[in-house]
Amino acid sequence: MSDSREITYPLPDTCVTARQHGLDCLNIFQQQLQSIYEVYVPHLVSDFVISDQQTVSRLTHGDKDHLREKLLVRQNGEDLDLSLYLHTDVINTMVELTAEDWFEPEHIEHLSLAIEGISHFLYLIWRAMQHHNVSLLELELQAEVDKYILILFFIILF
Repeated sequence: MSDSREITYPLPDTCVTARQHGLDCLNIFQQQLQSIYEVYVPHLVSDFVISDQQTVSRLTHGDKDHLREKLLVRQNGEDLDLSLYLHTDVINTMVELTAEDWFEPEHIEHLSLAIEGISHFLYLIWRAMQHHNVSLLELELQAEVDKYILILFFIILF
């Protein structure tokens, strides 16, 4: 975890692909949370996002059909291997819709899942950088707070 990239805001409007645009939205959400909490994590969530259901199913030995978001973590001594799985529907919502449309009842779940995954990613890395353990309860509780804060922020903004 020695990558020391800086996160810039706002991210460029020109993106190579629609998928990249969706991933850029995730980076903006990450930057907003970092700004709110005044924390710095030298990694972009977009570098860790995967969306292949078969891979996640193989890694988790779980039911891939119902999985929408999951932070995959493997600890190897002092190192953490991370991937954030987001279902393609979640990424497509970020890609295909404007920010105002994210709050429509049929899309709010995808926005919430994206924020939850980013929250898990950010909190776990931040705590690991401080050499602290993290419980599943902490991750889930923090994600609920972060969803509330970011959705409220976006409602006020838009």
